[in-house]
Order: sequence, then C-alpha cells, then structure tokens
Amino acid sequence: METLSDLLDSCELNLNSIRIIPDGSNECDATNLPIEQKQAVYSMNYTNSIMLSVLAEHTGKTREAVASFLADTFQANQLTVTEDELNQFMRQFVE
Repeated sequence: METLSDLLDSCELNLNSIRIIPDGSNECDATNLPIEQKQAVYSMNYTNSIMLSVLAEHTGKTREAVASFLADTFQANQLTVTEDELNQFMRQFVE
C-alpha cells in the first residue's frame, strides 16, 4: 500500500508541474528569452553536463546512472517552491 501511495504522490507531483500551453503558442520558445536568460540557461546546462561527467568518472558509473541517482535524490528531497520564489530566483540572473 505504501508503494502505491508513493507512486500516486509522484504522479500528482508530476501532474502539478505540467503547464498547459495552447496549440500555436510560442510561449515555450526559448529563443524569445532575453540574452541574459539564454546565457544563464546555457551556462547551467553546460556546467551540469561537466559535473555529471566528473561524477560519473569518479564513481565509475555511467552518466545515465549518475543522472538517475541525482534525479531520484532530488525528487526525494524536493521542496514545494512558489511561483514568487521561482521569479525571485530567476531575477538574480538579469541583475
């Protein structure tokens, strides 16, 4: 029963994080972001890629195994973050 409850909680968490975007909307088009935000996204992605490779090398695991472990750990420790908190965090990149 606990496993089913955990799975349902995980599904609910995933459902709550999905944004519905109308067909034809270009809202998700990351090319419309200001250059500072594009640079921040690129920099974080590139840094994460390097860190994933380093962790994989040092642990003797594949990048996929390390990424899976990190995703599971993140999900187990994830806090609820409000939209205001996300906006405040994102503003730091354009200051």
